[in-house]
Amino acid sequence: MSTNRKLMFSVLIASLMSFWPVFFPSLNFLSVLGAVVAGLIFGVRVEATSPMVRPLTNLIVCSMGLYLGFTLWQSGQTDPSRQTPRAAKVLYIFWVALLLPWLLIALGTGIAFDGGPTSEAYTFVWSVWTYPVILGIAAVIRRWAPWAVLLPVINFAGCVASELLHKPR
Repeated sequence: MSTNRKLMFSVLIASLMSFWPVFFPSLNFLSVLGAVVAGLIFGVRVEATSPMVRPLTNLIVCSMGLYLGFTLWQSGQTDPSRQTPRAAKVLYIFWVALLLPWLLIALGTGIAFDGGPTSEAYTFVWSVWTYPVILGIAAVIRRWAPWAVLLPVINFAGCVASELLHKPR
């Protein structure tokens, strides 16, 4: 599938999924991802008062997710023109294995906001929640750029930086 067809297909599916709940409220579960992202980015008040924030955010997030999914599927089905070095493969498998403990940590990141909405709490939460996204990006580009398997280090640096941002009261 060409890049343009993947993009059009992902935007079409995401549009249907995002805007059907506007017309059919019983399908509101389709826009849960958009509601979560809109609440995190814009705040709960903006998401609740503006009816189009949730569908537009859902459209953007789902389009990106579907496009990345199509790209990952296609990259796994084609014969690579360049083999990934063995060290990069082993490191990538290590990062994938860390997804299991990541799930436990990601479920408990809400506790970071017990002290209030501070910059270190946001840094920690975003560092933890974006780990699978960075891992997916590394999976896509590691054939062409073997150094891409080092991208998940950014998330661990973010977790360490969140502690450095802490200001004692």
